Amino acid sequence: EVLGAELDSERAQVTEEDIEELVRLGSADGSIDPEASELLTGVLELDEKVAREIMVPRTDVRALHVDSNTQGVLEVVRDTGFSRYPVYDDGIDDVVGVLYLKDLLASVLEDSSLEMHLRDIMRKPLIYPENIAVPDLLVAMKKERTHLGIIASEYGGVAGIVTLEDIVEEVFGDIYDEHDTETAPIRAMGEGVWLVDGVVTVSDLGDTIGVDLENEEEDYETVAGLLMKA
Repeated sequence: EVLGAELDSERAQVTEEDIEELVRLGSADGSIDPEASELLTGVLELDEKVAREIMVPRTDVRALHVDSNTQGVLEVVRDTGFSRYPVYDDGIDDVVGVLYLKDLLASVLEDSSLEMHLRDIMRKPLIYPENIAVPDLLVAMKKERTHLGIIASEYGGVAGIVTLEDIVEEVFGDIYDEHDTETAPIRAMGEGVWLVDGVVTVSDLGDTIGVDLENEEEDYETVAGLLMKA
């Protein structure tokens, strides 16, 4: 019984860093294939991230005004191809709902002669703080059965949005569909030269090029934020 207790104690002391080291060693000696190593690393790193690190920033969010007419909404859907859209009233910081494309189609198919009103078919927006841990955000979104969450800034405005796809991509990498372009967000252009999308996080860029770019004293998360501070 004493030996069993000692073994249990040793197992309880295995840390996340220990697991990461085992994954690194397994990848190096070939006992863990690269895809499995990347997946395991993604799962471990997910626990360390917060919503603002993976969100779509407000500048890239395509939202709809609550008084948009049917034609205007359909044009936005045609141009973007998203399945869900934040709906705002008095500016983007005043999100009052979320439009699901399937609700829009159901409304139009029910009676195409009637003018659709977003207020009648939009769903309640679910708002989360920008510093919520990604695993906690995932649990909350699953509980509420929603695929899109509004991320609030510390000042009360809208910082961005997070979809389930954003969370899944943190583990599995980019998932492209028919509406996505397959241009990599970080592209090597030559010796020591990289072309990087501004929305790429500083941590992801650092991991890719092998340079520690993070500064705990600064409040930026993305490459765009880094350049603004430079």
